[in-house]
Amino acid sequence: VHWPGEAALDREWISDLLTSFVDDCLAESVTVSARDMKKILAASQRSLQRAGVVDGNVSPVRRIQPADGGRVTVIGDLHGQIHDLARVLELAGWPDDDHTLGFLGDYVDRGSWGVEVFTIVALLQIVYPNNVIPLRGNHECACMVEAYGFAEEVRAKYDAFMMDLFCNCFSVLPLGAVIAGAT
Repeated sequence: VHWPGEAALDREWISDLLTSFVDDCLAESVTVSARDMKKILAASQRSLQRAGVVDGNVSPVRRIQPADGGRVTVIGDLHGQIHDLARVLELAGWPDDDHTLGFLGDYVDRGSWGVEVFTIVALLQIVYPNNVIPLRGNHECACMVEAYGFAEEVRAKYDAFMMDLFCNCFSVLPLGAVIAGAT
C-alpha cells in the first residue's frame, strides 16, 4: 500500500488500508513503508493544527457542531485493537457531512496494532477534518507509550525516530471537545 498523497486520499483508500491491516495483522508485516508513514504523520499533524485553530490560536478544545439532523458517534479507548476499530466503523458508519466521529483517545498501548489504529484515525481526520475529532488520551504521551508498549511496537515496526514523529503528532491532538454546546 502506497501513500497516494493528501490530494488523492479518500475513504476508499482508507477502507482498503484498514482491510489490509485487518487481513495482515497476523502476518506481523509492516503494511505502510517508513517513508509513507512519515508522510502520513506529517500530513496528520498539519491537518490537526489547521482544524484546531480558533481566532488565530490553536485551541486545546474542539467544538463539535453536527449539521441539522446530523449525528455524533463517540468512540472510546481502542488501545491498539484494529479489529475493534473496523467493527466500530462497520456498525456506526463512516464519517461524512452528516456524521461526526469523536474519538476519546487511547488509540495505542496494550494491543498489538496501535500503529495501525492511530494511522486509520489520523487518515480519517485528514479526509474529514470537521467530522473526525480525535482527542488525546492519557496514553498519547511519551511516558505512557514507553510504559505500556507502544514505543516498543513502533521501534519493532519502524525505528526510534518514527516514535518521535508519532509523539509530535500526539502533541497536537486536542485535549477535549464540546458537542453542540453541551458540557
